[in-house]
Amino acid sequence: KREGMGLGDIKYLAFLGGITGIYGVFFTLFFASLLGSIVGISYAIVKKTGLNLSIPFGPFLFVGALIYMFWFAQY
Repeated sequence: KREGMGLGDIKYLAFLGGITGIYGVFFTLFFASLLGSIVGISYAIVKKTGLNLSIPFGPFLFVGALIYMFWFAQY
């Protein structure tokens, strides 16, 4: 059995929601999913492993939150 988004990622997203607000959570989740998909598909193509791989989602959440905080947040 392989898990997708684990409970640690959900707690981390809740923490980021406390910092960025509800719009930041939506942006972070969307951008992290988009970036994770691009990186995951690229990695699968380069390594020729197919889609049977797992990569951590936390770093993509971090990048999405940083992009939101530095470019889109209205503080």
